[in-house]
Amino acid sequence: METLGREQRGSHLHDFLCLSALLSYMPAAVSLFSFLPAHGIGLENVLKLYTYGKLCLLNSVGQEMSRCKTSIRRGQPNPVYKETFIFQVALFQLSDVTLMISIYNKRSMKRKEMIGWISMGQNSSGEEEQSHWQEMKESKGLQVCRWHTLLES
Repeated sequence: METLGREQRGSHLHDFLCLSALLSYMPAAVSLFSFLPAHGIGLENVLKLYTYGKLCLLNSVGQEMSRCKTSIRRGQPNPVYKETFIFQVALFQLSDVTLMISIYNKRSMKRKEMIGWISMGQNSSGEEEQSHWQEMKESKGLQVCRWHTLLES
């Protein structure tokens, strides 16, 4: 499958918590094919990190429509999540939904701390996220990959 977008790792990414999101829209489904929290996720205590991602699709009034979680990555400063998540979304709904992506560190059985988050779609967390969502909508099934700086919780 062909990929559009910027997948380079510029030096500015090393200063922030970043992730790479790969989106594609096919009729009746939005697919987040994979994402990679890239840089700066607690390098000083890498052995204590148990990171995972949580994806949540919200409707126009902020109610959860669907959610998924990645598997946990242990002791990796730059974990790679090669996982596919499919959300059922009709074409006419694409402008009215929000995809929230949050990265967590699981500190213990019951405790978790959010490392950072972004949102794309109706309530995008920034211009880059809104642009990525718009490009996905216009890509006609091609994968669109972009780096995003995570916002602190």
